[in-house]
Amino acid sequence: MVGYESNAHKSCGGPGVPSPSMVSSPSCSPSPLQEPGSTQRSLGVYVHISTTNEGEHSKGGRGLTVTPTLEVYSFYRSVTGRLERLKFESQGKVRVDLYKLKRRLFYIERRLQRWRLSEEERSILLEEREKLLRTARKLLEFVHSRSALYGDRFIMDVPAGYVRLCRLLGIDPSDVGISVWVNSSVVDLEFDDSSRSSLKLSYVSKVMASKYHPVKGISKGSQEGRRITRDLLILQELLDGFLLSSHKGKYVTANSLLPLRFFVLTPPKEVSLFIWYRIKFFDDYSALKTFKKVSAETIRSFLMYLSEKEGLSIRKGDFVPGFTLNVHITGDSNPFEPHVHSHVAVPFVVYDKASKSWYRLNPLLSEEDLQKLKDLWKSRLIEAFGEVLSGETLTKEFNIYAGDRYYSLPHDYVEVLFELRYNARKMFVNYANFYERNPFREDVDLDFVRFVFGYENRTERYGFLTNLRRYLTSISVSAIQKKLEEVEEMLRLVEDELLVLDSEEFSALRRSLEEKAEALRAERDRLRSLLEDPDRAFDILFEEAQRKADGMLSRERITEERIIHILEGLYGKRIIGYKFVTVEEDIPLWKFLESNPSLVLLSDRHKTIDFLLFMDPYWEDPPDPEFITVGGDQSGGES
Repeated sequence: MVGYESNAHKSCGGPGVPSPSMVSSPSCSPSPLQEPGSTQRSLGVYVHISTTNEGEHSKGGRGLTVTPTLEVYSFYRSVTGRLERLKFESQGKVRVDLYKLKRRLFYIERRLQRWRLSEEERSILLEEREKLLRTARKLLEFVHSRSALYGDRFIMDVPAGYVRLCRLLGIDPSDVGISVWVNSSVVDLEFDDSSRSSLKLSYVSKVMASKYHPVKGISKGSQEGRRITRDLLILQELLDGFLLSSHKGKYVTANSLLPLRFFVLTPPKEVSLFIWYRIKFFDDYSALKTFKKVSAETIRSFLMYLSEKEGLSIRKGDFVPGFTLNVHITGDSNPFEPHVHSHVAVPFVVYDKASKSWYRLNPLLSEEDLQKLKDLWKSRLIEAFGEVLSGETLTKEFNIYAGDRYYSLPHDYVEVLFELRYNARKMFVNYANFYERNPFREDVDLDFVRFVFGYENRTERYGFLTNLRRYLTSISVSAIQKKLEEVEEMLRLVEDELLVLDSEEFSALRRSLEEKAEALRAERDRLRSLLEDPDRAFDILFEEAQRKADGMLSRERITEERIIHILEGLYGKRIIGYKFVTVEEDIPLWKFLESNPSLVLLSDRHKTIDFLLFMDPYWEDPPDPEFITVGGDQSGGES
């Protein structure tokens, strides 16, 4: 859970990153290869990300022939790059798997509450808990004793190999730079054991990332992930009370949570090589489009299979699933060769157009279910690409991945957002992932690298996610009637309380109940008026759900939720209330570093957190050496 680490190809022609022979100046920078119809723009998820010179040549004269030094790229690539420029000394790195740490700590707490626990088992659990908490307390000491700064992993550090690759491609340093601003705050915490604590913590409030910086690539995924997560939250909100689930052979509205799973469909290597061959030598994207179509058909058929398995009798023409799909053309482990695969986000919900009903499918998949998905995937791939598959390949199973868990909305919306961000990110981010754990290499197919840098990675929507409003319209009147019944019941209870409450002895409580009753009557009258105009009613319901989702997905909310998730793991107990008090807002990074000679950077990798320790060598009063864990600069891949 916690790790300590020690410190000549053919040019494609046309648009794309220029080959070294084509570069006449450092101003040459890649032009993305886009599929027709793309309108993607880059925005942030939990930081505000702006673009610099997007779609333009970088600044610089055409007559220049001097290649920028590697330091010019490196110093402005990240927070650690700035620290290197200021001669801060790196004192190591600690990596924490927060997901495993929290899960184990909370599991131990649940076990310790069991009254039939033997003394031996209790002793073992207490010893393990103390060991985990010792580690967490040591990390908290770093946070308390130094200036702590939280931010996304590639804001904190970009591997040197990535900027060397950009230099090799002729990308200007200004296209790999980043500017950072910081909020300084005090966080007040309330825990489930009634204790309280507070600490000073700063976090990245906004950045301005150039178009080939990894943060810029991730921001594209952030924008798309936020839109999809918002629509899924709207879907869950409006289906509350109308989502039918199978229970003892009958369908009831017993569960209002929206289940979601993520799948990866991978073809044999021959398919990937064939798709790249058609693109490289013939500018032919038809094989890639066919692969995307086969992926979508496989998921649709699998959801139909699950529906039939649960006893749903929906005609094929009335069956409407919903999912999103991204085709990745390469992977993290070796982004220098084609590795085409599909990432699919699947809400386990289907719509019946005939009955206008919504059904929740069971997200727990058996081995039989997974085998069915493999069989569907293999049969459709053979049908589409059988001519390029070898006889040996046809005898093997084709790869699918269904994850190790399912998510429930709205509870897991932050995790879902991060998964969707990963699916929709720009593919050149894979090179940053690769160089976190591998040395630099120049013996690569630069044609393919340029293609990856320009690849759009469009997110395709299917089924009811293509037009959520249209499919949800039918439940508007029923939803208002349900809310009206709930409001009327609450109003009845409040009015009953007012009848028996002594107005002299409990005057303050009575005033509070009277105010609540007045608000409930106003809401009751509003809902009654909506029933008289069903078209307007749906628009209002949809807009209310959208505002609620937008509030949950705001930059500030996501940042705070991630920080609280980290602190829960470090404190080893649940946080039931918190408040961020901003002390300074949008401080330029240089100014923040100037006033903080000792730093711990909390680099967020989603499932894991890196604690990066730095100290100004000219600091007159450094910390005790026992608090310093010596580590290195290289890390593993994305979690």
